[in-house]
Amino acid sequence: MSKREIYATATTNNDPPSDEMVNGAKEDMSEGLKELARVQSELRKLREQMARLEEDEKAIQQGLDVCSCILSPVRHLPFDVLEEIFLHCLSEDDNHPPTIRDIAQAPLLLMRVCRTWRQICLACPLLWTSLRLDYLDFRAPSAEWEGIFRRIQGWLSRTGQCSIHIVMSSTRGYMRKGDNDHAVVDALLPFMHRCNSLYLSGPEHQPFIDLLSPAALVRLRSVKIEPVVGAGSYLNTWLPLRKLMAAPNLQSFCCISASPSNIRITEIPLHLSPHLTHLVLQGAETPYQDVLAALQRLPELRRLGLLFRHQSLTDAIVPVEVSLPSLEELIVFDYANPSRTATFLDCLTDLSSLCSLDCQTSSRLAYIVNHTLSQDANKNGFSFAAYSLLAKKIEAKNLRHLGISLNLNSDQVVGCFRMLPYIAKLDLTNCYDSARRKPFPEYFNLEPLIVQPNTPVLLPRLRFISIKNSCRITDEVVLRFIISRIQALSCSNISDGKVAVLRSFEGLFPREKQQEVMSAIKQYGSDTGIEEVPDIKLTYIQA
Repeated sequence: MSKREIYATATTNNDPPSDEMVNGAKEDMSEGLKELARVQSELRKLREQMARLEEDEKAIQQGLDVCSCILSPVRHLPFDVLEEIFLHCLSEDDNHPPTIRDIAQAPLLLMRVCRTWRQICLACPLLWTSLRLDYLDFRAPSAEWEGIFRRIQGWLSRTGQCSIHIVMSSTRGYMRKGDNDHAVVDALLPFMHRCNSLYLSGPEHQPFIDLLSPAALVRLRSVKIEPVVGAGSYLNTWLPLRKLMAAPNLQSFCCISASPSNIRITEIPLHLSPHLTHLVLQGAETPYQDVLAALQRLPELRRLGLLFRHQSLTDAIVPVEVSLPSLEELIVFDYANPSRTATFLDCLTDLSSLCSLDCQTSSRLAYIVNHTLSQDANKNGFSFAAYSLLAKKIEAKNLRHLGISLNLNSDQVVGCFRMLPYIAKLDLTNCYDSARRKPFPEYFNLEPLIVQPNTPVLLPRLRFISIKNSCRITDEVVLRFIISRIQALSCSNISDGKVAVLRSFEGLFPREKQQEVMSAIKQYGSDTGIEEVPDIKLTYIQA
């Protein structure tokens, strides 16, 4: 029996070992301790060597990092390329450009990287052409006035001779004029002759507007206001608006207010801007006849956006014809009465240039005062206010984009589609009832747009479609619609004889996913050899 086997047997019982076994164990232990000491000594040496190697590795890596930093492509980019990159780092939201305090946003953030980047930022005028001044700048302690004045002037002085965009916003609509307003106003005035776009919100800007002169606003092209009801004597703080509207080259005016009581359309001196090409009135009190009277003075309009609210119904429509031969885009949010809005739209004539129409219907049945109309809307869908306009007032071959609500009367929508064979982009939206926190009933589906053999095709040139907040349109219908549109079936009612291939489908559905549409489309394209499948983006949001 080997020594290993003897030791194994001894460890499995409690019998006393023999003298021979004890002597052998002592010899083996002595040898083992010597061997252990040798191994541990070797391990110490290896660990010390490992530690030295790790230190060497760290030092080498640090050297390589320095070399990589020196050789980094960013360090060797031409300054003009860096300028373009920096410009793309700016906020894309024109309503919220950078402030003089925001060091976490370009351009101030870029200046903190290194001396070279700082020099590039300071030498690039376009980085500084947008500036937002908020309530912190208007209500700063007196000890900060000089610093605010210096920072505003320093910011705008870097713009060279470029046109500038100024946003003066406030999160406190109730604030009144303070003694330190001049710190901001005095800093801005020397640069207002280069102001191209001005966005004002809140009631606290009268001291600023009072100091402006139309003759000095030679570059002003766009004005956007967001009135907020003030307090006491500050209810009429938008009276100096005529100084902005009289700017000689003003082309765009937008009024967005939270409440119709904040400002009336009659308080906006649109007659001082006969060359306006863009007009948006959302939330301003907009009686139909006041809007028509204003539009009569603006024959050069190319873009018009209107929001009619329930409060607009107090005044009757005065029949009048308004010619808008240059109008290319019309946006109407009808939160009033579809029949009254239809009468208003019928007053618009000569819309031969119209290429885009977005007409969203009322979001609440309660807004329809007429009981019969309300019952019909509840049963068949809202009346399509723009139906008559599309049927009689436009040049069908020019209209390429249409946005409508899914809550409209289905028969009217289908009839409208028959008259518009040149539509290339369609946006379908379901109104959302904020009181009930869910979408309204839908009366129109995608079914009529599914291409069927030997059947007249609706919207044969359709290439882009988006659907928002639809609960009725299923994934199965979406799949059939897309497949029918990528087959490019023959079509007798268009000149080239084929249905246009769908390029893009985007959908937002407040429900669970029902099936894999995208993978099914890709598989269909692979099976049939069709290479041109549309870009599909489907989003599902569970309530």
